[in-house]
Amino acid sequence: MKKEDNCLLYKSRSYSACVKAGYNLFTDNFRKLFSSTWILVLIVSLLKSAIEASGFSLIATIRHIEPVHMIVIYTILVLLEIVSSFILFGIIFYLFQQHKQTGTYSRCSLKGAYKGIVHFSIRSSKLFVWTILLYTPIVIATCFFAIRMIPLQFSDPAMHKYLILSILSFILFLIFYLPFVFLMVKYMIEDKSHSWSVITKGYKDGISHWGFSFAVIFLSWLITAIAVLIINMPELVIHQANIISQNGVLEGDPSGLPNYFGILVFIVSSIITFMAQYAGIAFLFPIYYMYGSIETQKIEKVDFENNIEQ
Repeated sequence: MKKEDNCLLYKSRSYSACVKAGYNLFTDNFRKLFSSTWILVLIVSLLKSAIEASGFSLIATIRHIEPVHMIVIYTILVLLEIVSSFILFGIIFYLFQQHKQTGTYSRCSLKGAYKGIVHFSIRSSKLFVWTILLYTPIVIATCFFAIRMIPLQFSDPAMHKYLILSILSFILFLIFYLPFVFLMVKYMIEDKSHSWSVITKGYKDGISHWGFSFAVIFLSWLITAIAVLIINMPELVIHQANIISQNGVLEGDPSGLPNYFGILVFIVSSIITFMAQYAGIAFLFPIYYMYGSIETQKIEKVDFENNIEQ
């Protein structure tokens, strides 16, 4: 019974308790999660690896002004990877929805939960569009400052000005954009809500719990970053050798790598990306409990104020 209570979504928790509960839910139910998602994770991993492989060919195409068929292939792969990611996120948040309603984490199949998965996949695509719209200003500002700083020396006063502006932009980004992480989860979990309504009505809740959200997100991100870095070590070494070889070939030097190296890179990249995908998915679990804790604290605050008035 105590373990079931610890798994409940709507329960007031500290930031460390959210992280612990999230990773406990992930590890305790990993077999169910794996059996529900491994096909989509494999597809996404293969597509990501193919995109990386075609990226090198795309560079060569541009450098040598060859036919644009690689650009077409690259674009198709990217679109397929995006669509597959939408479906994967749909499955993950469908499982979260089932856990919210029943208190248990159960396995799902594409056939048995087709409507629910499609529903959450569509919401994932809408969330993707909103994310692009929300993050576009900070991306534009970052690119603007980067372009301005490229021709400048570090001792140049203008360089110092743009560095300060970049730091201020990053601080503003943390202050104003961090609550959107809570809103994104809220939009996905509350599956009958509208995106604009969630943003306009929920942003105040996100701001009022800014410190709590930052602690959960930062700690979860740190754990995820360390895990992904460890997982990606072999791939980083192989890719570094591949990049050096590709640069040499573009400059006219013969490649010193064996003929099967490209296939080896693709296989290793696919395996490592497959593993890293689950490290990234694990990041969502503490954020899921962060949402539940904030909603619970909001309800408890309203109840407390009502009791005082009475």
